[in-house]
Amino acid sequence: MDNQNGRKNPNQNQKPVSVALIDLENCLNQIEQLQNYLEKYSGVVICYAQTGVKIPLDLLVLLSKALSSRRLRVIKMESVGKNAADFGISFFAGALLK
Repeated sequence: MDNQNGRKNPNQNQKPVSVALIDLENCLNQIEQLQNYLEKYSGVVICYAQTGVKIPLDLLVLLSKALSSRRLRVIKMESVGKNAADFGISFFAGALLK
């Protein structure tokens, strides 16, 4: 589609970005679904404040590749108060709307 100046919109042919936002503290089992999320979404953001989640060793290779390709971000919130991870998720959701 052309804009008002007759130029092509540079975003016209771009694939829409879909990002899974995970609050790991409320969804501890989501770490087991990470491979599915990485296949389904353009990226995944995991937020947590305090969690002792156990990660299977077989998942480390997948995590390493996803982190190095910047398809996965793991954010530890500075504050460990109630709903800290929820605030992190809200922040990233707002940033994606830009």
